[in-house]
This record gives sequence, C-alpha cells and structure tokens, in this order.
Amino acid sequence: MGDGEMTLDDYEATLPPDRLAAIDRDYRKLLQRVSDLQAIRDLVGQSQTELAARMGTNQGALSKLERKTDFALRIFRRFVRQVGGESDIVVRLPGRPPIRLDRLSDASDR
Repeated sequence: MGDGEMTLDDYEATLPPDRLAAIDRDYRKLLQRVSDLQAIRDLVGQSQTELAARMGTNQGALSKLERKTDFALRIFRRFVRQVGGESDIVVRLPGRPPIRLDRLSDASDR
C-alpha cells in the first residue's frame, strides 16, 4: 500500500466499539432486506424451481426476481400468495397510527 492508505481492518481498528456495532447492525439489516424474497421462499422450504412452476414462470426468472429490489407490486403479491402468505401495505405517518391501504388489497391483483 502507498503512503496514507490503510486496510479496512486498520480503519476499523480506529473506530470506537459502539460505532463498529452500529455499522454491523446496519450491515445485517441491509443483508436482510436484499434477500427478503429468498428468505421468504427459504422459510417455507420451496426451491426456486418449485415456486417458479407455481408462479407460472421459470427458475431463472425467479432467481432474477429474488435479486431485484424494484419490482411491480402485483409480482410481489403473486410471490407471497404462492408461498401461502398474505401481504398488506401499511403507511406510517408521524404522530398517527398505522394506516392499511385496503384499495391495494391482494384481491385487486388476482
């Protein structure tokens, strides 16, 4: 390494323990969010091939969907239904109780 450069390990060694813990928590949350669809499928014990067939698609398309972070609500709802679940959209506004959006219910996507 050149002058003034340091490894990630060296940089982490300069951080206070509470900052390292916060970084670790944020990292774990990010990993959880990135793999949410795969985690849901894994929880119900279905392979990509099995679920893809139930969704009327192929394994490659489902694999691609699981890696995406931006997809149509109707596709997400279909995914959740095919693993035996239900989904709701809840809006949380400051100083107000949560609001469930009924007009975007699962029935509208069928």
